Amino acid sequence: MANFQIQEKLKELKRKIDELDNINVGENADIRKINIKNKISKVNKRKTFYLNQQINKVETSVIVLFSLYYIIFIGLLIVYIQKKLYKSKTSILIFVILAILPITINTIVDFFISIANRIQLLSPVNEYRSLYKNDLKRYFDLANFDLNDGE
Repeated sequence: MANFQIQEKLKELKRKIDELDNINVGENADIRKINIKNKISKVNKRKTFYLNQQINKVETSVIVLFSLYYIIFIGLLIVYIQKKLYKSKTSILIFVILAILPITINTIVDFFISIANRIQLLSPVNEYRSLYKNDLKRYFDLANFDLNDGE
């Protein structure tokens, strides 16, 4: 009779251990998910910090370049006035173009980019490019990665 009670208690203990293991597995999976989310959010925060830092650097460099351009432009204006070059129509035209250039350069570059895009659309398309990319995506997908695949 004592043997039977011990066996019953052992079975009950084993069942409770299995329940605890199941609970721990679920909690560990949840903890892993939380850790992954924390790592992703840290990466995203770091990425946004560096992106904002880079944007600030670009904005300050644009301001410095515009300031430098207009300082040089004012120096050129002083030279034009001292040398009396404003009498020539071509020098006035060059001066006006230099004055307007920083304002219109974006539209000029956009125009050349649109021309380049139109030329690219007229060029023949490689139909096999998308097949090649899909094959590479499938091969390098980490979820389906198998070390024996190369053999």
